[in-house]
Amino acid sequence: LVTSTASVTIAIGTDPSGDATLGGTLTKNAVAGIATFNDLSIDKAGTGYTLAASATSLTGATSDAFDIT
Repeated sequence: LVTSTASVTIAIGTDPSGDATLGGTLTKNAVAGIATFNDLSIDKAGTGYTLAASATSLTGATSDAFDIT
């Protein structure tokens, strides 16, 4: 059972465009182990982006690759 309330930060992990900006609220507190980022955007088209999540007290994670068209 994960009950973390850690502060989780999200960032672009892989940036195929080389200069994309991730917009939105980039740090959220987890609730019962889940941090929800519902207002993110990337300003450049590209194939193979990933997002990376990190928190001081938790193991980081990277998303599967996705495309922005």
